[in-house]
Amino acid sequence: MDALGLAVFAMILLWLDDGPILLAVDDTLARKRGLKVYGTGMHHDPLISSRKMAVTNWGHRWVVLGVIVRFPFCADKYFCLPILFRLYISKQTIAKRGGVYRTRPELAVEMLQILCAAHSDRCFHAVGDSAYGGRSVLANLPSNCDLTSRLDLDARLYDTPRKRKPGPQGRTPQRGRKLPTPKKMLEGRTKSLTLNL
Repeated sequence: MDALGLAVFAMILLWLDDGPILLAVDDTLARKRGLKVYGTGMHHDPLISSRKMAVTNWGHRWVVLGVIVRFPFCADKYFCLPILFRLYISKQTIAKRGGVYRTRPELAVEMLQILCAAHSDRCFHAVGDSAYGGRSVLANLPSNCDLTSRLDLDARLYDTPRKRKPGPQGRTPQRGRKLPTPKKMLEGRTKSLTLNL
């Protein structure tokens, strides 16, 4: 299936400029019925959930990697064309049926590594929501791929850990010095706008 996605991407390359290729990564719920369908489980349903009430539904949770393109015949619009996808299987289903559990960010990283390795001469820039902006993705991104994601304004950020000097000095540090929160970093640098959508 990956070979088909990469072949589709090779055709999409004809519409893309020489600059960085914009990618989108997200997950979606495909509702299913029946208890015998492989890989189904109870997943959060963002379409019918609200801030006050989270709703779950039975179905498949797909992690999808798409290419964002703008076609010459429709230059005022952008389209996201899915090229690679992975089925996310919950911990409960893996515990019952066996296998190796992988998180949605791990599945996203796997697809990014496949695409970036197949086109190592190109630069990529992926965008994703806050589920894909954590350390598990950022620490494993291919060298020719950047990522833009959303952070909470009160997120705890740290610099990279300092290099350890040789010799017995205890445990290797996992974090560097503490950085200001995004809210503190943005103080005095932002402007509020009201949009009429």
